[in-house]
Amino acid sequence: MKKIRVFILVVLVLSVFSFSVAASENDEYAEKLKEVGVFKGGGDGFELDRQPTRLEGLIMFIRLLGSENEAQNGSYQHPFTDVPSWANGYVGWAYEKGYTKGISSNQFGTGNMDAKSYLTLDAKSLRI
Repeated sequence: MKKIRVFILVVLVLSVFSFSVAASENDEYAEKLKEVGVFKGGGDGFELDRQPTRLEGLIMFIRLLGSENEAQNGSYQHPFTDVPSWANGYVGWAYEKGYTKGISSNQFGTGNMDAKSYLTLDAKSLRI
C-alpha cells in the first residue's frame, strides 16, 4: 500500500504543482489520478494552470489515503472559522487525525497550497 501511495504522491506533485512538465503530460497524469479517485477536478475541468488551494490539497490528500467517505460521513470537529460548511468534514477529519493545525488557532487558511505544504501532509501519512 505504501508503494502505491508514494507512486500516486509523485504523480500528483508532478501534475498538480506543474514542475515544468508539458501540459499534455499534466492532463494525462490528472486523468490517471481521476481514474483512481484522487483527483476529480471541478466545473472548469482540472484547472492545472493554477496552484490548488489549501482546501483542495487537503481533499486530494484525504482521497489519497482512501478516507474521503470517512471524512464526509463522520462528525469531526475543528476550531477554524474560515472553512466553508461543505468542507467541515474534510477539515475536521484532518484536524482530529493530526494532519493539519491550520495557519493559526482559528484559521485553516484559504490561500494556495505549495508543494512543500502538500509534501508535509504526505510525510505525516507515511509515519502512521
